[in-house]
Amino acid sequence: MSDQYEPVELSPEFLEAAQENLEKIADSKIFLTLFTGKMAEEAIPCLQMGLALYLDKPIIVVCGEDQIVPKNLEKVAVAIFRGDIKDPEFQHWLGREISMLR
Repeated sequence: MSDQYEPVELSPEFLEAAQENLEKIADSKIFLTLFTGKMAEEAIPCLQMGLALYLDKPIIVVCGEDQIVPKNLEKVAVAIFRGDIKDPEFQHWLGREISMLR
């Protein structure tokens, strides 16, 4: 691995998405993420998590029962809820739990 990094040119679309996400996350009281293992492979979810951390937002993670959550994400999350997000009962329960955290 080289000690030097090649500069990355960011597209106007990415910069626009970054600004939009900054404004929305800055205006929110919490940051809730529906976490999947593929999130670390995509730029926007990584950007969103970084913004939430920099803006000192309480982070709530929602994921599947068997989903592995990175240890450092576990450390910064105020809550991790595991369940089937498609299950209406879980959705109802999750809504109550999140409202109590606000």
